[in-house]
Amino acid sequence: MNNFRKFLPLLVLALMVLAACAKEQMGQEVKTMVQVQPATEAATDDADTEEMVRESRYGMGLKCSMLKNTQTQQECEVELNDVIGSMLSSEIVSTFDAKRCKELAPAVAADCESKIAAMGVQGPVSEEERAMFAEAIKPVRPEAAGPDAEEAESIYDKTKCAELKTPGYQAYCEKTIDSRMDQDKLGSIVESDNVSRCDELVTESLREDCRAYFGIEPEEVEEETPDEV
Repeated sequence: MNNFRKFLPLLVLALMVLAACAKEQMGQEVKTMVQVQPATEAATDDADTEEMVRESRYGMGLKCSMLKNTQTQQECEVELNDVIGSMLSSEIVSTFDAKRCKELAPAVAADCESKIAAMGVQGPVSEEERAMFAEAIKPVRPEAAGPDAEEAESIYDKTKCAELKTPGYQAYCEKTIDSRMDQDKLGSIVESDNVSRCDELVTESLREDCRAYFGIEPEEVEEETPDEV
């Protein structure tokens, strides 16, 4: 017991030294983190900026000919062709370039032309004007008045559609906004559980969907039959 009392001050002193060393080491680590963190964030931002195009996780430059099985090669070519065709069709329709529909297979080309004709836009539309369209149909969501306030409905500005100069593009822009406003309103009508509000919707297809949700099917048109003589 006496020997333990002799070594007790030395033990306390050793613990104090260790604590001081640990505190100093922690301070150096924190200082290092503070100095390194901005550089890391900057490097991450640069990486995000440079990586604008998504790359395949399998690498680039792969070809179907790399497959050894002949049937698998053929399936690969079909899959690859489908992907390219789908992206090409989407690009043509989104730019309203009906003349390019001929780049697709005849059956798909006919569908492509009918889609563009139904939209009523006489393209092609430039990338600059497509960006203006995307900005015009973008909603603005007002901030809630308070933490307990209900979320305000999105606001659309149709006047921005007037900036579009391609024939038919302004009307298509306004119609797109009407459809989006109806979709937003449809949600509130469903929540209100009031079927009579379905008539507030502008888009006919959405009015039918709204009524169908409440169990009201479209009225069937009865065929007229000549009176019996």
